[in-house]
Amino acid sequence: MNNQKNTLTIIAHSIILIIIWVSPFFVPWYVIAIGIAAYYIQLMTIGDCILTKVQFQTTKRETTFYTFIFNKLGLHPNPRRMVLISDYVLPWIVLAIAIAKDIITA
Repeated sequence: MNNQKNTLTIIAHSIILIIIWVSPFFVPWYVIAIGIAAYYIQLMTIGDCILTKVQFQTTKRETTFYTFIFNKLGLHPNPRRMVLISDYVLPWIVLAIAIAKDIITA
């Protein structure tokens, strides 16, 4: 049962990340900004991404789904660095892509 729960969590995590990365092409930038704010509120109140807590049974922000994927691919990034990148770089890249798309298509 635990393996099935973990598989469902991996699938959910994957789908959510795919949606996040394609969202700049379908969602207005301000909705993405609201999503980023909600993500930061989740980190402040819960201490981690909900799916990450479920998948890795973490008690504090010590790993990310990106780290999990890279490890599966045979790459072994620094987990702490990946936390910083996934929290403070990647959300802003997604927002920047959305803003650039809006500027280009205006």
